[in-house]
Amino acid sequence: MENREPHHGVVGPVILISLGVIFLFNNLGWLDWSVWATLLRLWPVLLIGAGLDILIGRRSVWGSLLVALLLLAVVAGAIWFDQTRASAPSATAESVEQDLQGASQARVVIDPGVGQLHLNAMDDADTLLSGRIDLERGERLTTDADLSGDTLDYSLSTDRDEWNFWGPWGMDRNWQISLTSEVPIGLTVDTGVGSAEIDLRRLTITDFVLNTGVGSTVVTLPATGDFSAAIDGGVGLLVVRIPEGVAARIEANGGLAPVSASPGFERRGDTYFTPGYEEAQDRLDVQVDLGIGSLRLEIVSPG
Repeated sequence: MENREPHHGVVGPVILISLGVIFLFNNLGWLDWSVWATLLRLWPVLLIGAGLDILIGRRSVWGSLLVALLLLAVVAGAIWFDQTRASAPSATAESVEQDLQGASQARVVIDPGVGQLHLNAMDDADTLLSGRIDLERGERLTTDADLSGDTLDYSLSTDRDEWNFWGPWGMDRNWQISLTSEVPIGLTVDTGVGSAEIDLRRLTITDFVLNTGVGSTVVTLPATGDFSAAIDGGVGLLVVRIPEGVAARIEANGGLAPVSASPGFERRGDTYFTPGYEEAQDRLDVQVDLGIGSLRLEIVSPG
């Protein structure tokens, strides 16, 4: 009896090639990074494709190709639908404001979940945070403030009863948030799914933690101060901007994100330095754990 070697399926290689093409289009600016939110919701389709490949594809090359084509068609159709449909209108736009309550320092946690975050500074000696947030139907604004001694702990996020797996995730929802520049703040931001523009130049930051999710994040670090920052990269574009004249050291580790830096940086292995770092008394140390996408380092105006 003639022994026939089983065919190797092509679904796995096709998936890897497709993901590589999507990354390429992201880096070239042809496809928005928010597409990865759609892909994360389609992970059951990958399991179905792998199962069909084992059941059918290993017996026939043509069967494996058919499974791969069907899988690509489903994923491409979902991406097209998600990128071209109109966003569901937000039900409400809610204002939020938190008084400092006499605190001389604060610790703040901001978790927008899904949407576009715009975070900057304001000149207000009595108010810690002020902003306006778009909420979808069934979504609630969640805040918590606790004054302990001279320190105010404050958190801001949203909650809802349930998420629609296939429906719109409110990618166009806006979080317009301003923090006071009058007191030192320890800041933690979880960007979730969407985009974020975080401008800390005019803020007094004691420590900074940024956990990026899926999408693009641009963070401009403070123009003054001596502190450390930890950035955990997710999926998408991450841009870290250092104000001109700030002594900074940025260490980028791990992940699958290529790193590019403007000419003002000096590179030593995986670490990037601004001019005068070694001699400076006030220094900014940034630890970046890379994710999937790309990291760009820039030097910008301090104003």
